[in-house]
Amino acid sequence: MSTLLILLMNPFTFSQVIVWIAGNITYLFVVLLLLIYIKLLYIDNNLTNKNTLILIILNIIIPMFIEHMA
Repeated sequence: MSTLLILLMNPFTFSQVIVWIAGNITYLFVVLLLLIYIKLLYIDNNLTNKNTLILIILNIIIPMFIEHMA
C-alpha cells in the first residue's frame, strides 16, 4: 500500500515531500548534533574518554550534513 501511495501520488506533492525531508535532514538534525557538541565541550567541561570519543564521532558526522556534501 505504501508503494502504491508513492507511485500514485501527485508529482508536485511528491517533490514537496522530498524537499521537506531533505531540508529536515540538512538543518534540523545537524542543529541537534551541534547542541550536543556544545553541551559536551563547553557546559560539561570534564573531558573523560567517553566524552572525547563522542566529540570525535560528532566531528566526523556533523560536516556530512552540509548541503553541498549531500
